[in-house]
Amino acid sequence: MARGGLPGGQMRPNLMQRLRGGQGQVRRPGGSGRPGAGAQIPEQYREEIEAGFMALQNGDIDGAREMFIVLLEGDPEIAMAHVGIGRVFALEGDHGRGIEHYQEAVRLQPDLGLAQVFAAEAFEALGEIDDAAACFDAVIAS
Repeated sequence: MARGGLPGGQMRPNLMQRLRGGQGQVRRPGGSGRPGAGAQIPEQYREEIEAGFMALQNGDIDGAREMFIVLLEGDPEIAMAHVGIGRVFALEGDHGRGIEHYQEAVRLQPDLGLAQVFAAEAFEALGEIDDAAACFDAVIAS
C-alpha cells in the first residue's frame, strides 16, 4: 500500500488537511495575501513583505524569492521574511530548508504562530509527524 493510501485506492488526508477540516489552503485573516495574525512586521518593511506574500499567493514564486532574499540580505532579523522564504522553499519541495527558516523566524519572534504552522506542514510533508505535532502544540500553547 502506498504511503497515505487506504484500501481501495482511497487517499488518507494528510495532517494539514485534517486540521483544515478538509479545506484548501490555510487562510489568513481576511483572505488577503497579507501575513497572518501575530506577525509583527517592522513598518519600514511592511510593503515589501506584503508584496512578497502577494507574489506567493499569485503563484510568482521567483518574484517572491527575490523579494524575501533582498529583505534578508538587508536585515537578516526580519522574522516574516524568514517565513516568506521558508514558504518559497517549501512550495518548491525543499521542506528542510523551509523548516530552517521557520525555526529562525520563531527564534526571532517566539510568538509567531504562523511560522510554527508552516513548520508543522513541512515536517508533515517529510513524514516527521512527531515534530509536526510539537509545532502545533507550540501554537496551541501560545
